[in-house]
Amino acid sequence: MVVKTIQSTLLTPKHGGEAEKKGGGTLVKETPSLDEELEKAWEWVQRRLYCYDLPFPRIEEDTPNNPTRTACINMVNHQITINKKFIDYLASKGLDYQTILRGVLSHEAGHFKVMPWDLKNFLVLLFHAEKICNDKKDKVTNYFMDVSLNLELILNKHNNHLYEVYKHLDKKSRIDNLLGHLYSLKTGLDFNNPRLPRELKKHLLELGRIRFTNNKKKVYKNLKRFAGIIKDLVNEEDSEKEKELGNSTDGNLNYPDYSLSRIDTFGIEAYDKNEIRRALKEIAEELRSPSDFIEVYEFVRRIEKEANRRRDNKSKGLGVGIGTRKVTSEEPESNSLLEALIEFYTVKSESHMISIKEKECHRSSKNLMKSELRPWEAEDPYLNIDVFNSYGKFFPNITKSWDYSDTQQGRQESRIIPDLLLMIDSSGSMIDPAKKNSNAVLGAICAARQYLRRGSSVAVINFSTFTKAYGFSQEYKKIAERIIQYQGGWTMLSEKAINKLISGAQREVDIMLITDGGIWNLNKIMTDLNKRSNTNRITIIHIPLWSDLSDYHTTTPGSEKEAGKINIYRVRRESDIPKIVIKDMTKGGVM
Repeated sequence: MVVKTIQSTLLTPKHGGEAEKKGGGTLVKETPSLDEELEKAWEWVQRRLYCYDLPFPRIEEDTPNNPTRTACINMVNHQITINKKFIDYLASKGLDYQTILRGVLSHEAGHFKVMPWDLKNFLVLLFHAEKICNDKKDKVTNYFMDVSLNLELILNKHNNHLYEVYKHLDKKSRIDNLLGHLYSLKTGLDFNNPRLPRELKKHLLELGRIRFTNNKKKVYKNLKRFAGIIKDLVNEEDSEKEKELGNSTDGNLNYPDYSLSRIDTFGIEAYDKNEIRRALKEIAEELRSPSDFIEVYEFVRRIEKEANRRRDNKSKGLGVGIGTRKVTSEEPESNSLLEALIEFYTVKSESHMISIKEKECHRSSKNLMKSELRPWEAEDPYLNIDVFNSYGKFFPNITKSWDYSDTQQGRQESRIIPDLLLMIDSSGSMIDPAKKNSNAVLGAICAARQYLRRGSSVAVINFSTFTKAYGFSQEYKKIAERIIQYQGGWTMLSEKAINKLISGAQREVDIMLITDGGIWNLNKIMTDLNKRSNTNRITIIHIPLWSDLSDYHTTTPGSEKEAGKINIYRVRRESDIPKIVIKDMTKGGVM
């Protein structure tokens, strides 16, 4: 049978078997097992790619429950899996185990170490690809990653094993043929390609001009060029895919279609939610504009929902594989714009820390006061003895003892961080935090997070045409939502709303006002706040656009003591935020 013929081929001396004559007889040296060959090949790959953090790869039998048709790396647990039938197929082409395993393992480990490096980069690649080829973004991105990775391994890592594997893959479709000729053009090696049709020579010439590099600054530009060149061939490749071979019924070994372009569908479902969250955080750190981040954020959430609808995640060829994260399509709808803004400003706030000095707090308490010196009795506490008035004698009725009374009221001092009332101007003269980077919102987020870290609560007043007042809370997401909302109207701040929040406060309150000015009743509001017994430090964060608050503290009605509660900071740029210090002042001033 054909099966027996191929199995015997795998045990020929080319795969490690050796025949030796000894004492007139023939001694057959034991052929290394496939597991031993795998261990040897993996050690070689680890040394070449320095991927010691990856788990030991597995070889699995080709069963209906095995989704891996060729090889894949699970991007959740980074487990590499190779289909035994795929190994047999390459062996039938004349390749030995070490060439097969080293080539395949290098490709899979390279997707972790070389391209796409990490989830953040993969998401940005998909984002740019969609702008060029819409719903074919996954396929085009996979082609691009494979070409970039394989050229890096063959040209710079001198991986001849990977070259041999790709040389012996089928090249049946037009895109298979084109990519095969691209590999030959870039490496100068023979990839056993069919003759390239005349109409594809222009595509090859344009692809040849792309300098495939792992430079992260150039890779996105290269992807756009790559996608624009091959997008018209992707639909043809999809139609050819329907003609896949497999599932023989004649009892003979019938291999599936192992063509060069039969790569796995590698999408966001390959990662778990925590990794997606970390990737979005990394993207937010790199982007300056919130509008750019919103676009990427909404894209990621959309393709994540699309992935949740895909139930059949079977591997379909050589390349990176599908993860095992379980997904459900029944997920609650959310305001992605608001979530994106919270994520963006939260990440930015981690680079800017506002300093909060502890506040001295005086509280009334009952103190034990010395009221009478009398003879000490045996049943009295030893700690009440007055050694000096007892002249060193320690006898009942001779030794003197103090009698303490708890009827006196005293003052006890402690240091605390008060709660925070944060008032933020969202009028039309302020920057819309969804369109441009808003220092007002960033400063407010920084302050709120710092107070919450110290165990305090935060209340928010978002004012413009309407004054929206929200009570004290320690739920960061709700607080951030209240800070970020943008009204874009007139500048009006309600004294009634302020008084209601402060009157209901359970602890002492710090006040922070963030505005560009133009509050007609600002002097009256500050005067009233100064007079309240439970208000402490008052900090004004001035975003200087058109108004000036430089002389505010000198024009505020009231005594020097009242004006002394107020600190004014000007924030012209993001780097000014860490200069803000919430502290006590002996007199008014401008920072």
